[in-house]
Amino acid sequence: MAAKKMLKTVALARALLLCFLLPNGSSPTTFEHQVYVWQRQWLPEHRESIRKTEGLISGFRVLSSQLHPRTGWVFARVDLPLLAAEGRPVVAVIRLDGALADLPINQVSLQLKRTISTWLDAGVRLTGIEFDYDCPASALAGYRAALVRWRNAVPAPLTLSITALPSWLDSAALDGLLAVVDQSVLQVHAVQQPTNGLFSVEQAFAWSLRWAERSPSPFFLALPAYGVALIHGAGGVSVESETILHNNSPRDELHSDPEDVARLISKLRSHKPKHLVGLIWFRLPLETDRRAWPWQTLAAVISERSLYSQLEILLYQKGFSGDVSIRNTGNAPAALPDQVVLNANHCEAGDGVSGYRYSFDGEVATFRRSDSRTMLAAGKSVQIGWLNCKKIEQDAANDSN
Repeated sequence: MAAKKMLKTVALARALLLCFLLPNGSSPTTFEHQVYVWQRQWLPEHRESIRKTEGLISGFRVLSSQLHPRTGWVFARVDLPLLAAEGRPVVAVIRLDGALADLPINQVSLQLKRTISTWLDAGVRLTGIEFDYDCPASALAGYRAALVRWRNAVPAPLTLSITALPSWLDSAALDGLLAVVDQSVLQVHAVQQPTNGLFSVEQAFAWSLRWAERSPSPFFLALPAYGVALIHGAGGVSVESETILHNNSPRDELHSDPEDVARLISKLRSHKPKHLVGLIWFRLPLETDRRAWPWQTLAAVISERSLYSQLEILLYQKGFSGDVSIRNTGNAPAALPDQVVLNANHCEAGDGVSGYRYSFDGEVATFRRSDSRTMLAAGKSVQIGWLNCKKIEQDAANDSN
């Protein structure tokens, strides 16, 4: 009964939402902003992170489950009471691994119905279902056939959407696929070889224009608010993102530059593709997610505020001992300095950490970077060393690039 009552409420909300989203009703300079919540295990910090999004994020796209050919179904442990209390629109995302040779249509239909029933009965303001399936362009016809079947399992008040790839743009089967769904979400990050980077402004803009010509219905762009590590192992390159891979092989960090993403939004405002109604950010910032943008950065880009970084050298001194740290008080990431210098006398000991090496020449203590340049996220601090000196002049601390 609760599910049926919620569906009636959702029906009205969906009618109002679609009125807002359709090109005739949307402002040429206004984008809706949503965010993906992609963690399989929800933590207590999700509550605070979701609270911070008030006023900027209109809704959430939440990973509900994932089907992999080897491991089968994996279910995210979503805090449904939290989503219900929050009250903003939610789209449940079902992830189908691209390695699936065949789509188990009946099995997915059953899981789809269970998700809808469970989330509505929990009081979640469920407004849609999204399928995230990275199938090759050659398999789009089969994907369309599956979506036609799944469409029947989605009650009419709910929207059906799909995550889409730019590689599908050259397929003649794309038109039939898009005709089945209410919305699509074009992913413009991490869709090429990892060694080519996470994101390109020019490529993302070009893809959005081409998608606008193919899509008959409202679509969103999925934008990056995270970084990854490329791990170079014996079996080739693997990618570490929100899930930590316990691997000691050499790695390179890739970051999505907030300045680049902000530049894309500016281009989209000046030359808005038809049917483009909003931007969906991947992914919700958490304090423990060291590769996601911190909220300060994401909020600045969404609000189109100026991005800046500001480093402070901090000395936490107790007696003759002191810990040296660097803090970024800006809203954008900053490159850690090549060296930090402190005026000091009679230093008996010291050491560098976090990629810095310590040296003392009788008058100054110096911490120099010994590895590749690392970015320090907004609002974050990192200790670079410690020293034991009779006198340390904190005001004389300086950094140099």
